[in-house]
Amino acid sequence: MSLFGSLLRADFDAETSDVDVYVGFNPGALRNVGRDYFGYQDELAASFGRKVDLFAKPNKYILPGILREMVTIYEQP
Repeated sequence: MSLFGSLLRADFDAETSDVDVYVGFNPGALRNVGRDYFGYQDELAASFGRKVDLFAKPNKYILPGILREMVTIYEQP
């Protein structure tokens, strides 16, 4: 699990900015997850106390930017 986006930059606004979270899952882990995936997003929003944008499979156009600036906050042992 990694953070990226405005949370890590000077343009973060404590009043309006959301938290961008990138999560890498093991292959097949999202199969048949369905609505539970959005539950993960809701749980993170409750933990951070603000809106969370959760990315597990970002498209090829934004992935390089995520990888360039992300800061890992949890890694599976």
